Amino acid sequence: MSKVKVSVIIPAKNRSCLVERAVKSVLAQKGEFDLEIVLIDDGSKPALSKIIGEVTSKTKLIRNNKSLGATQARNQGLEIANGELVAFLDSDDWWKDDCLLTAVKVLNRQKDMGGVMFLSKKVFEGSFGLMQMVKISLFNLIKDTFLHVLALVGKSIPASLCYLCQLSHMIVRRENLKGIRFNKDYTYCEDWDFALNLLKQARVVIVAERKIVYSYSPNSLSFITNPKDKRQYYEKFIKELGGCCPKSVGLWIFKVYSKYLLIGK
Repeated sequence: MSKVKVSVIIPAKNRSCLVERAVKSVLAQKGEFDLEIVLIDDGSKPALSKIIGEVTSKTKLIRNNKSLGATQARNQGLEIANGELVAFLDSDDWWKDDCLLTAVKVLNRQKDMGGVMFLSKKVFEGSFGLMQMVKISLFNLIKDTFLHVLALVGKSIPASLCYLCQLSHMIVRRENLKGIRFNKDYTYCEDWDFALNLLKQARVVIVAERKIVYSYSPNSLSFITNPKDKRQYYEKFIKELGGCCPKSVGLWIFKVYSKYLLIGK
């Protein structure tokens, strides 16, 4: 039996030690897979090529001399990824060693599913204030509760709840990504827009196991983006979600969710 080919797209800018950790977590996966790691070095100084050369020969490296942003970087990765399965992994996150094996087993059992999404263990790396940590923890508690309920009743993620998706938690059949790219008009929350388009045409099952370690860092885009700048992207996304799911409970929840838990975090 031939090995399943998996493309793992990792956009990165600087933070070389974190990139190395992410890449090594992919290489440490249990099971036999044909791995293709697509690393997009989005203007790192110095370039990441030296480190990646030391880590693995399985890495395809794209180097942008000038940063194009995460949206463009992920699209570059999608253009050359040719695995049967495609995963996105943020450079500061990492997989537990049975993540990929679990995903493949689920997809083999459920042929009608276009992908899987795991839950994650959250870690704080860096300095955070107490209230900020409380707010983040409350946000994740609510989110994980929704996902646990959907998993319990055996439901795939509806398009109206696409904002519960996080790219680094998902492994998707590449055939379901045809025609889907990250919208260059989004600097922030582009992953929700991508997930919305994916869920319009494919079913993604929730696996209520924590196979991803998700890192919160003060240097991540979520925390360095000005809240006023975030607002314009939330409003843009609300219009798009409303156009797809105009009278859904999911749309109403997002309006509340974005106002009280996301903006200004």
